[in-house]
Amino acid sequence: VSTQSTGSELQVLANAKLVLTIVAKVAGVDFVSLSSNGTDIATHLLSSGLVEYEKQKNRNRYGSLMSQYESALNDARKNRRNRFQYGDFTQDDAKEFGYSK
Repeated sequence: VSTQSTGSELQVLANAKLVLTIVAKVAGVDFVSLSSNGTDIATHLLSSGLVEYEKQKNRNRYGSLMSQYESALNDARKNRRNRFQYGDFTQDDAKEFGYSK
């Protein structure tokens, strides 16, 4: 990740009005979405290739949010942004190291 792209992303967030929305509540813990000017911050960071997300087993709990995140991450992979600059490093099953599903 280049420091320049990370710095500009943080600068945008520092001067923005943010909206916090509760997406789900699981075992008393609120799961939230953060947006600025109608743009979901996590989706923006995912499509920029700056972060990844943990895939959830119960996707229905989060509505369309997980498919939106997956689409943004696939866009970053396809366009080789930041972390994916040299290709997709996440799909290696590492069979040579004994990994199996």
